[in-house]
Amino acid sequence: MKKYILTSIIFFSYICLTSYTVKPKPHLIVGNWELFEKQSEPLLLSINKEEFSIARLTFSSDEIASDFYLIKKGNKVEENMTLGFKIFDPFDDFKSPVLLLKNLCDGKTRIVFSIIKLDKEFLELIFEKEYSSENITIKSEVLKFERTAGPPENMHD
Repeated sequence: MKKYILTSIIFFSYICLTSYTVKPKPHLIVGNWELFEKQSEPLLLSINKEEFSIARLTFSSDEIASDFYLIKKGNKVEENMTLGFKIFDPFDDFKSPVLLLKNLCDGKTRIVFSIIKLDKEFLELIFEKEYSSENITIKSEVLKFERTAGPPENMHD
C-alpha cells in the first residue's frame, strides 16, 4: 500500500512540475522613459562637479542594464552612461520600492532612487542622496518620466 501511495505522489508531482509553465512577464520598468514634457524645471545631474541635464532613461529586458542619456551643460549632444540596475522591495527606512543603479565597471558609482510611481505610462522617482555616491547630485524633488517605448506588455493601450 505504501508503495502505491509513494508512486502516486511521485507521479502526480512529476506531472505538476512538467506540465505547468508560466511565461515570464517582463519587468514593468523595462523600456524607454523620456523626460515628462511638463516637468517644471530641467533635471540636473552633477557627476564629479560636471553638470548634465537628464534627457531620458532606458531599462533593458535582461533586467540588468540601464542607460542614462545625458546632455552636458552647454552642449546639445546626448551622452550615455550605462549602469546596472536592481529594484528592491521596501526595506529599512524606505516606504516604497528602491531602484539601485550602479556602475559595473568601477563598482563605486551608485545612484539610489525611491520609486514613487511606476505604471505603464509614468515613472516617478525621488533621488536618495544619503544612499548614493558622494560625487552624484540630482537637483529636483520628483523626477517624472513617461514611457515612449517598451515591450507590448508594458505599453499602455
